[in-house]
Amino acid sequence: MSQPNESISRIREIVLGNNIAEIENRFLKLDQQFTFMLDEAETKWSKQLQNLDEKSSEALKKSITEISKEHQKQFDLLKSELESNSKMLQNLITGLEGLRKEVDQLQEKQQLIKQEFDNRFNTELAATKKQWTEKLADLQVNKIDRSAMAVLLSELALSLSDKSDSKKSE
Repeated sequence: MSQPNESISRIREIVLGNNIAEIENRFLKLDQQFTFMLDEAETKWSKQLQNLDEKSSEALKKSITEISKEHQKQFDLLKSELESNSKMLQNLITGLEGLRKEVDQLQEKQQLIKQEFDNRFNTELAATKKQWTEKLADLQVNKIDRSAMAVLLSELALSLSDKSDSKKSE
């Protein structure tokens, strides 16, 4: 051995004497106890960690399952609402198509009525024009006849007045 190590060993022997072996044995036992306790604590913590991991894993799986069920319920509810809305929309489209057909039919009927009214109006207007034209022609003929009659009556009156003047003068 080297000299510093020998001097340390010698100081030990002087201070501790014969009890060195016993103290070393105690330290070895203490070291073994610490190692055993450390291994035991490590095993215990490992088991607790594993149990905690299993429990948290189960809780997490349970939570995921519940969330999945809730999402599935919401999805089913939304799907049924979507189907209901789709049916309602289809009914509205069908109703709208029916209304369009009715409007088209009404427009066709309105067009026919308008054409019939226009034809009737034109016929009545033509008949009225013809009637007024005939009456106007009659009036003009009557006017000519009245004018001729007025002239005739005027001449008759003159001739009568000339005869009465000539009778008075006689």
